[in-house]
Amino acid sequence: MLTELYNPYSEQFGAKFKSSSFKTLNKKSRHLLSSFYDKYEDVANVDKTHDIANKIDKVKETMQENIVQALQNTEHIESLASRADVMHEQAEMFKRKSKVLHKKMKTKNMKTTIILGLVAAGVIVGVSVPFIMKEVNRRKNAQ
Repeated sequence: MLTELYNPYSEQFGAKFKSSSFKTLNKKSRHLLSSFYDKYEDVANVDKTHDIANKIDKVKETMQENIVQALQNTEHIESLASRADVMHEQAEMFKRKSKVLHKKMKTKNMKTTIILGLVAAGVIVGVSVPFIMKEVNRRKNAQ
């Protein structure tokens, strides 16, 4: 940086610098020095390590965000797995209860069918017995 400033300064003011008195070149060299000041005011413009450090910081920030996202995804997956386990247990319980209910309903249906069969048989017997008795009596009387 100093050699970059020294060469143009010595070319313009080299001979005058040796023979000048204190503060006599201030106004004359102000333009040259202000251009160097403007150039080096922002370190990022000239310093490559600063630029690389900024890029590294951005990559670190991105990686930290990715790690946070991965941790959140892991928590979400664990939550889903927990809910899936609960749902599996509930499904198993539903399956057991439905089998028990199916057996109860099958038994109840069988009892209802037997009762209806007996009632139907009773009605048939109740209706046909008087006719049969009447016919038996008529045949007895006819003989």
